[in-house]
Order: sequence, then structure tokens, then C-alpha cells
Amino acid sequence: MAVRKSSRTATGSDRQVLSVSAFARQSKKLLEQSFPDIWIQGEVSRVTDHSSGHAYFTLKDDSAAISCAFFRGSRGRSAAQPEDGAEMLVRGRATVYEANGRFQVVVSYMERAGEGALQQEFERLKRKLYDEGLFDEDHKKPLPWLPKRVGLITSPTGAAVRDIITTFQRRFAGVALRVYPVRVQGETAAAEIADAIELAGERKDCDALIVSRGGGSLEDLMAFNDERVARAIFHCEIPVVAGVGHEIDVTIADFVADARAPTPTAAAELLSPDGDDILHSLGVVGARLALLATQDLERKSQFLDLTARRLVHPARRLEQWNERLDALLGRQLAAFRQNASRLKLNVGQAERKLAENAPSRRLAEVKERSQNLELRLTRAAQELTRRQSQLLDSAGARLNAISPIATLDRGYAILENGDGTIIRDAGTQKAGDKLTARLASGRLGVTVDRVEPQS
Repeated sequence: MAVRKSSRTATGSDRQVLSVSAFARQSKKLLEQSFPDIWIQGEVSRVTDHSSGHAYFTLKDDSAAISCAFFRGSRGRSAAQPEDGAEMLVRGRATVYEANGRFQVVVSYMERAGEGALQQEFERLKRKLYDEGLFDEDHKKPLPWLPKRVGLITSPTGAAVRDIITTFQRRFAGVALRVYPVRVQGETAAAEIADAIELAGERKDCDALIVSRGGGSLEDLMAFNDERVARAIFHCEIPVVAGVGHEIDVTIADFVADARAPTPTAAAELLSPDGDDILHSLGVVGARLALLATQDLERKSQFLDLTARRLVHPARRLEQWNERLDALLGRQLAAFRQNASRLKLNVGQAERKLAENAPSRRLAEVKERSQNLELRLTRAAQELTRRQSQLLDSAGARLNAISPIATLDRGYAILENGDGTIIRDAGTQKAGDKLTARLASGRLGVTVDRVEPQS
């Protein structure tokens, strides 16, 4: 400590004289020891923000004022920032700025006056509702993907409602909006918000609700930290989205709601699908459906072509039956000739044996037996020929019965239109149509006089 030497006054007494810097250091030490950690409440004024991030301001009441320094590191950890005219509660230490000998408070933390009690009440209610299960995910309802109408529970004149309306118009203007006007701040705000939620739940004319307001202090947002509002949201049968304040603001309504959005605009985005994305998705789906339809048409066309190739005209079917009958007859005749040749061979062999042996009696017996065998062979051949003829006649009769030509011979006619298509349904024709009637012998041109479809 710089102390000047003692000097004698005019009265002769000794005195100790301090330098200015020594007095400033001693005063600073005394203040810091006496007030190392203090809380002071007052109105903020004359705020100066420095480029370094530090802030300097005055904290005052009706009869006094104190200079305050709020350094950047402490500001980043603080719940509030200095605002001219705001009532604040600051925490810090008393000191003296030696360079000019000014008494000041170095602030370490700042919050709005009254927020300490409000914060305690907030935490108490939060714990109570959490213990009751109002925040459980099991109770949260899914949001509709494309709602027809959304209810807005907010101030009708605030920035929040304008932001929400603008967002819906920008993203998907087809969603209808219904505003339930309420106060979002003040003594009656919580009751109005709770009543509006209950009314919307009773009407059930909206697919979802947005409960919102702009940012503000903890005191400003207290209507959304009210137990009545929380229980109204919980019991509402309509999905509720909370979009209260800014991203850093968290309320009890956010925890109870079915979905929480950091801002009113974000709440509107949760309930408004992007129109461009929907158009793109529809385009992709349409292209996919067109491709599937084309592929299905190609498969069915191939099936029709294959079926058409497998179908056989009746005339061709008759030809096939005739060819098969000819083949069967040929096989029967060949078998007959083969049997006859074999029998003749056997007879010849027998005759040679008889000729070699040449006994008269055996010769007569053999000749008689040979004649009998020849007679039986002739009869068998005749019987076989008769049976084959009967089979051929029967097959021919069956073919004749199913032949379209035979049908025409019985007096029927086949009607065809101009391109040769056979007419099977009278309902496909109308009076005055020109048709062709194909008969067993020749064709007739006919005109439709009347149409009587079968009921």
C-alpha cells in the first residue's frame, strides 16, 4: 500500500495519508469481502452492448442506482438478458472499478423478477402431472396426415395466428382453419384457453388443434403452464399440437400435448403436408400405375394370342376327325390283311405237310379242316369288316351331329354383321341394321325390323 509519510497538521496532530490507487484497492477488497454473492432486484436502464460480448447497464429503483457489468461468459449461462425498462433479479458480487473508482456489481446471473417463484411453481406442477402419467407417450394420439380442418386456439390479433395462416397457405391451402379466439396472457388467459379446448373437443368439427402464442418471458407464458389447460389438453379427444413461444421456450402444455412444435410456424408445418411433395408423390404413383397397367395389358394380349392359336375351327376339327378315322380304318385293313396272309401261310404249310405225308384219309380230313378254316376265316373277315363299317358310320353320324353344316341343314341360320362377326345377343343390334344370314345353301341379306332382347 502506498502511504505517504506522516505530516504534522497545524494543530500538531499526526495523520496517515493514502494514495488514490491504494484507497481504491482497499475499498475494492473490503466490498468484495463483505458482498461476495448478493441478489439485487431493480429496473434495468442505459444498456450498452460491447462488441466483445460484454454488457454494461444501470440497475435502479425509486431512490438509487448501481452500475453493473455483465461479461460474455456469464451472459451465455443466464436465463435472461438486460433490457431497458425490464424488472430484473441479478446475482453477482460488489466491487470497485479501480480505473475510475466507480462502485459496481459484476453480474454472474440474471432472470426476470418473479421468475424464481414462477419457475418453482412450474417444476412443482411438472412433477405432479408427470407422476399422474399425463406426459406418457401411450396417451398421445397420432396426428392426421391430411386434415380437412384445423382449429387454432390463440390470440386472433397476434403474430402467431398470422404465421400459422401464412404457413398453411404456403404449404397446403386446402386445409380449412377455424380460430377459437382467446387471450394468451393475463389473469383470464388460462381459463379461456382451457374453455376453448373443451369447446373444440365437444364440437368435433376439427381434425386437429393448435394451441399457440408467440415468445415471451416465463411470466408471459404462464397461461400455458396452468393445470386447467394441461388437463383440458389431456382429456381432449382431438389431437393437440402445442406451438408456444420460441425454440428455447418449454411449457407444461408442450409436455401434455400430442405433439410439440418449437414455434407456431413449426406447429402449422406438422399439420400441413407439402403440396409440392404430394404432387410429386402422385406423379410417381401415376407413372407406376400406368406401367403396371401397360404390363398387365401386354400379359393379357399375349394370353389372348396364345388362346387364339389353340382354338380350332369346327371345319378343321372335322378334318382332324376324318383323318383319324382314315388312320384307324387303314390300321384295321392292314391288320386284316396281315391276319389273312398269316392264315394263308398256315394253310399252305399244312398243305405241304399233307402233300409230303400223302395219306388219303389224312388228306381228306385236312382238306375238310382247311375248308372249314377258310370258311371261318371268310366269316371272320366279313364280321370284322361289318363291325369296322358300323364304327365308321357311328363316328360319321356323331361328327355330322356336331357339325355346323348339319345344324344349317335342319333349317337354322347363322347371322353375321358387316365385318363377319357372328351375332349372339339381340341386344347388340338395333332396328335398321344390315345383317347376313348364312343358310345350309347360300346366304341372305336381311334388315333388322325390331329388337327384342331376352329379359
